[in-house]
Amino acid sequence: MSDFCAASLRHLCFAAALLLFAPALAAPALAAGAPAADLAAAVADTRAGAEKGDAQAQYMLAAMYLSGIGMAQDNAQALTWLQRAAEQSARSEDE
Repeated sequence: MSDFCAASLRHLCFAAALLLFAPALAAPALAAGAPAADLAAAVADTRAGAEKGDAQAQYMLAAMYLSGIGMAQDNAQALTWLQRAAEQSARSEDE
């Protein structure tokens, strides 16, 4: 199996696991019932990190979109951020 195929398969498996366990990834402060200001701050901080290329923040933002924590649930945005995180992780592995 080529390196590209192996890396793609590894990222696909990771993405599937993330989608299955996304609600469990959300920090306790983001649990349902948290004050709106706390949720807004957490989303803003996570988005800022994600936009700067932080793969962990990108995965967390994907989980937030997927579960609807702190924002409207949006599967398309969740997938977008999950893909960015996988690409960022792949670049980090190559370095």
